[in-house]
Order: sequence, then C-alpha cells, then structure tokens
Amino acid sequence: MTETVEEPVEETVETVTETAEEPVEETVETVTETVEEPVEAEAPAEENAEAAVVNEVVTTAEETVEEPVIEAVTEANDDTEETDVVAVVEGDEIKSDEFVEMAVFNRYQILSSYNQYAQYYAMFGLPLDDVNTYYENLMGEDGKQDLGQSTINQLAYFKMLELEAAEMGLEATDKEAVDQMKANFGYDQQDKEAEESLGLDTFNIDTDISNEEDEEEFKNYIQMDLDVSFNGKISYEFLREYVRHGILENKVVEKLLEGRVFEEEMVNARHILVDEEETAKELLEKLNAGEEWDALAAEYSKDTGNKDQGGALGWFGRNVMVSEFEDAAFALEPGEISEPIKTSFGWHIIASDGKEIRPMEDEALQAAQNEVYEEWYNSLQEKYNVESYPEVWLPIVPLEPVFEAIVINPEAQNPDIPTFHIISDEEGTEGEDAENKNSEQTVDKDEAGNEYESSEDEEDLTIRNTEQDDELGIKNTEQESTAYLINNDAENK
Repeated sequence: MTETVEEPVEETVETVTETAEEPVEETVETVTETVEEPVEAEAPAEENAEAAVVNEVVTTAEETVEEPVIEAVTEANDDTEETDVVAVVEGDEIKSDEFVEMAVFNRYQILSSYNQYAQYYAMFGLPLDDVNTYYENLMGEDGKQDLGQSTINQLAYFKMLELEAAEMGLEATDKEAVDQMKANFGYDQQDKEAEESLGLDTFNIDTDISNEEDEEEFKNYIQMDLDVSFNGKISYEFLREYVRHGILENKVVEKLLEGRVFEEEMVNARHILVDEEETAKELLEKLNAGEEWDALAAEYSKDTGNKDQGGALGWFGRNVMVSEFEDAAFALEPGEISEPIKTSFGWHIIASDGKEIRPMEDEALQAAQNEVYEEWYNSLQEKYNVESYPEVWLPIVPLEPVFEAIVINPEAQNPDIPTFHIISDEEGTEGEDAENKNSEQTVDKDEAGNEYESSEDEEDLTIRNTEQDDELGIKNTEQESTAYLINNDAENK
C-alpha cells in the first residue's frame, strides 16, 4: 500500500510543478482528485503523514500559481481603463466621451466666430482670403493638436474651478443652471405668453421645474433645439453642465473681486487736431494772444466728433490714447496747454482741465478686473497637477462639423446686404477672382468717391489706442469669461 500511494503523489507533484502555468482551478482539481481518493481508501498513520505532505504541496501550488494570475488580471484591467482616460486633474479623471463632446462644441463655437468675421468683412467689402486660410488651418487636420489641447485645457479648468469654488465655500447647482437655461431660451416667457393668450392667470401659475415630469418636458424641449443647432452631437446634460460652470465661474470671480478698489490716475483733457505743424503753431499763438479755445476748436479741429464741444475728451486713464498723446496729456498740470504734439493722426494742441485719482470706468475697469482674473487663472497651473495623455486624445479629436469657406457673391445687387455662397473645388479660383474684383471695386469707389469725414459714431477714434485689436481686425475678446468662450490657446499658437 505504501508504494501504491507514493507513486501517484510523486507524479502529481511533478505535474503541478511542470504545469503551474496552466489554469489554476483545473490543476488544483486534478491534484485534489488524484491525491485524495487513494488517501481516503486507506488511512494508516504513515499514509496520513504522506497525505498531509501532499496537501501541503497542493496548497503551496495554489498559492504560488494564483497570485501572479490575479496580478496579471489587475494590470490588464488597469490598462483597459486608461485607454478611456484623456487627462487626470488631482486624481479626477476626464473621460474620452467628455472630451469628444466638448471638442465638437468648440468646433461649432469656432464656426460661429468665423461667420461673424465673414459678416463683418462682407459689410465693408473686404476680401476673406486671410480669414479663410486661418480657419482652414485651425479646423483642418493640421489643427487637431491645438484644438485637442485647448479642449483638454478647458475641461481641466472646469475641474480646477470646482476645487477652487469648494475652497471658497461656493457652489452652483443644477437648478441654477436650468433656471439660467430657461431664461436664455425664453422658456418661461413662452409659457406666460401662451397663458395670457388663453386668458389664464399667470400670477398663480408656477412655471419653475418642480417635478420629474416638468423637468423631462423641459429637457425634451431643449434637446430638440440642440439637435437642430448641433446636428444631434450635443446633449442636454452637456449644456446644463456647461452653463453650471459658467455660473460657478461668475461666483468665483465675484469672490476674487470682493473688497477690491479699482482706481487710477486720470486726466481731463481737450484737444484741437490739425494736419500741419505750422497750423498748430498758429493756433498756439492765437491761444496765447487770448483767443477763445472753443471758437478755435470749432473752426480748425479735424475731430468732428468733439470739435463743437471744444474738443473735450473727458476723463481718461493710461493705455487709452496713443502713447504720444497720452504722455503729453499726463505731463500737463491742470490749466496748462501743450506745445504741438505729433501723432499718426496729425498735430494736436492739448489742454488739461484736471488730473486726479479716480475710480476706474468702462474699459479700464474691465481690464483691471481681467488682470485679477488672469493672475488667479495662471496660479491654477502651479497649484494643481494635471496629467494629459495626447496618445489617447489626439486620435479621437473630431473633424466635424466641417469648415466650409465663404465668399461674397460678386453679383449681389445691394452691397449693403451681401450674398454668400460656399466655395466648391470647381469654383475656388473663380471665388478668389470675385473677391479680388470686389476689393478693387471698393478701392476705386473710395478713391473716386466722397471724401472721408468723421461722424458722431467715430468720436475720439482718431486718437484712441487701437493696438489691442486682434490680428483679424476685430476687437480682441479673449478677456471674456472662459465659460462662455472657447479657450483661445489654439487660435493664438
């Protein structure tokens, strides 16, 4: 009997050792079946001892084999999950579906800005060649890297915004977002108008979303609009989160600006603008001789926007006027009159009516507040850890909606209401010729037509600083809330 037990045991142990890489459960079952049956049949002490050795070997085999298998499975699962993660912000993952939807939304935003540029250029009969080239690059295959990175930046910013808001004790709820969406879409107003047309008492009707049925109705209402506007690519939930982050950002900015005083040195000045230096010197002599400033301004000044008001410019701070004019105005003490000052617009005589520290207003105030916001925004990059995986997100950057260039139709009868058509491959050259022809006609008309004169709408434009205009000729809007505009990093690269 001893020989009968020992032989299968040795065989089995060898089998376990040699086939440890095979599936564990099958091997263990084989070992158990092979060993246990002979041991149960006969049970002398010696045999029981040998059976204990066998069980120990089996247990060891189980432990040795199972552990690597579990680790391998865990690693495999980790790898599978990471393929769906495009970035991580402080341990919070950004998934691929979030990325794609935001990228599609950004493409629609870019197309919207392009259409605005096209309308603006068409209004003044300007060729769109440079604009079209810029957007073709931005929206094409070459622009995937920049579009993808700007989308990652935006999604990461939303994550950091949540963390910052939590530190400040701030939050924005889904209900706040829905209420804002209702206001934007005129949802409540439509209800009220319908109720009034039916003679219902609108004061006793609560139009807020108060239950699941009403919320579902509003969701369907918005989703239908989104399906039309975004070709079914944007969901109600995405828009609600987008709006919620905009509300949250406004709260954070209000907190950042809380208690801050925005003041700066300002001057109150007047000017008379002429073409020639000799004329400016003659005017200065007349003023020194006692002639009235207002009368001379009305007679000589080219700035028709304020010549009849004595050339009054009101209070202004730094970085508003062109540098030569600004430096001269701030160098004057109240009551002083400058020597003739040369700028790109002509020759100026400047009079100072005051200089003091005053609260900022309008563009100056907005610029100062934006500076606070930018300082905070830049600090986020150092404060939070953001890991981006371009090897995951770059292949999935969408190329839809597709960019299609616009040209002005040269056959439009009314130049004030331009007609557009899409450039096709066959008529691309014809479209370029049409743009050039349109441009030439505009130049000829300008050279042969009415003389340029300032209008009331152009008040102070002759001396305002326009260096902040962007490269496409329209006022730079990058300082607006990032929750309502796309991140412009891609466009600025």
